[in-house]
Amino acid sequence: MAEPVWSEGLVTRTDLDGTLLVIGHAWGPAGYAEIELAPSVFVAVDTAESNQLSSIRVEPAADRDRAGEVLDALVGAERSELLLRFAELPEGRTRRLMPQRSTDTDDWDSARRRDERSEPRFASRLPGNDAGEAFGRVVSVGALAETADEALAGAIAFVEFGELAGETAVRQDLPVLDAVAERALVHGARGLDDLAADLGELALVDADVADRLRALVMVAQKTASRDVRAALRRVENVLRAEDDRRRSDAQLSAAAAAAQAVSEPAEIQALVEPSRRVEPRSPGWHLELDDGLLTVRAPEQELGTWLRVLRAENLAPLAVVPLLAEADHDRAEALVPAELELADLVVETTRYPRVVAPGGGVEAVSQAITVGRDACEAERFGRHEQARDRWWRCAELWQALGDTTRAAVARRYADEIDRRVAGAGSAFLAERVTEALSHAG
Repeated sequence: MAEPVWSEGLVTRTDLDGTLLVIGHAWGPAGYAEIELAPSVFVAVDTAESNQLSSIRVEPAADRDRAGEVLDALVGAERSELLLRFAELPEGRTRRLMPQRSTDTDDWDSARRRDERSEPRFASRLPGNDAGEAFGRVVSVGALAETADEALAGAIAFVEFGELAGETAVRQDLPVLDAVAERALVHGARGLDDLAADLGELALVDADVADRLRALVMVAQKTASRDVRAALRRVENVLRAEDDRRRSDAQLSAAAAAAQAVSEPAEIQALVEPSRRVEPRSPGWHLELDDGLLTVRAPEQELGTWLRVLRAENLAPLAVVPLLAEADHDRAEALVPAELELADLVVETTRYPRVVAPGGGVEAVSQAITVGRDACEAERFGRHEQARDRWWRCAELWQALGDTTRAAVARRYADEIDRRVAGAGSAFLAERVTEALSHAG
């Protein structure tokens, strides 16, 4: 069996509604990208470090066998079986999953050492994870397709999503991507077929982008079903006709402008919800730490209340766990680095457990994330100075919000911009289309 995409240590819990959540690492200053890999099964990666898993979410409506196939591919068969067992347990406690043992001893030792680090890894690129790099790029373009504001850019992103997912399925031995590749191609081909008039405008605006789209459509036809192939062929014929007309008229133009920003309203709304810090001597509360196991006994809280555990010195996220009702009190357990003492921790209650809440308004958080995503896009376009400037601006925005961790990560990205641009990969075709149409408008 092929190695899983992610073999490092993970944390898992079951929400009160039965949703299984597998947590990788806190997302960084540019937010996260998420796709629905199978019905009711979602995977999210860090936008700025797309080979890094943020979370896998399996909702109660998901087919268990299909969810198992996805988990097998992403985190390994042994851990997949454990996760599905955990999902069936009623107490919903948080658990830590050790790294998946690799057939490569060096890889296993490296993953084990990373998991034993006292500081939780926060937006740091994993070396040598080819499957993670490829899969992360698939998720990134898939999220772009789902959130595109321009209909044409969205349709192109779906075709690019489908083609890239199909290619990754073969190259990385990830058949779990086959179904999502087919769905994306169907959606994208139908969208482009309906937007034939807009394809002509695109050819006039930017000949190079139109040529790239034609090449993408030709490649996508090789693996598409008959109906999808027919729609893609019609799109190719429109682009060929426009290319002939363009050449005869000698009409060439260039474009440069900013791409449409993407927001994530559900997560952003959580950022402005106030959290309440729990002091060790708060009335009715009892906090006990024993060899890395934090046990919290609390007065009865509102249903759906969670505990967020942070490192006191820098507010780095360590754990997030639900408060569960037990007789006349609530109780929660969380795993933290064993060398820490109670004084090294900050414990908060929250109704929105998936993010670290620095405070501030929805608009300010959205702006910080958008600037971070603009920086990532500039990296893919190979624009060093623009990317560096946007990371610095992103850091300023997170600092103003009180999130010193994400601010520090953004500053590090600015300092390492040459390395990041070299490893960012090329801009997605949908991004080039958005830029071209924005310039034309």
